[in-house]
Amino acid sequence: MSIKSQCINCNHYTSADFCAIKGVNLSYDGAHCQERVRRSSNVNVNTQSITNSGRNNSTSVEKQRHGCVTAWLVLVVVVNSFAAIIYFFASELIAWVMPNVSKTMNVLSGILCVAYVIFAVMLFQWKKIGFLGLIVSCIVASIINIYIGFGVVESVLGLGSIAILYGILQIKKDNVTTWENLE
Repeated sequence: MSIKSQCINCNHYTSADFCAIKGVNLSYDGAHCQERVRRSSNVNVNTQSITNSGRNNSTSVEKQRHGCVTAWLVLVVVVNSFAAIIYFFASELIAWVMPNVSKTMNVLSGILCVAYVIFAVMLFQWKKIGFLGLIVSCIVASIINIYIGFGVVESVLGLGSIAILYGILQIKKDNVTTWENLE
C-alpha cells in the first residue's frame, strides 16, 4: 500500500512525489509541501493513467471511483435507457396512464432521457461537464413535469437527484473523491 500525498497547489492526491495535474515535483520539509517546477516530465492527459517518465522508476496514478459512484451512474444509465425506450416506442402506454400528455412531450422526455444517459457516460469518462449537463437536464425535466400537470413539489423533488449525485461524488476512495478526479 502506498502513501498518498496531496499537492498544495491543486489538492490532487498522488502516490508519487509528482503532481501530474500541475506538472510539479513535490518536495517535503517535515509536514510542509514545497513545489518545484519539473521541466522534464511527460504528462499524458488523454488516458486514464498519468505517467511520469522523467524519473528512473516510472510511476502511474490511475483515477478510481468508489463503488457507490459506479452503482449510481449505472442506475442512471439503465433507468433512463429504459425510460427513453418507453417514451419513444411505447407512447400509447404513456397516453393510457396520462392522457393529457402530448406526443411532443413524450418525444421531449425521451430526448431528455437520452441526454441523461450521455451525461452519465461523460461522468464515467471523468468529464465534469457531464455533471453540469445532468443539472441542466434535470431542471428542464422539472419544467416539463410542471407543464404536463405534475405538482410543483413533485417536480422540484426531482432536483434532489442532483444533490444525491453530488453527495455520492464526494465519497472518497484512497483518500480522493471522484469529484476531485473530474476534469
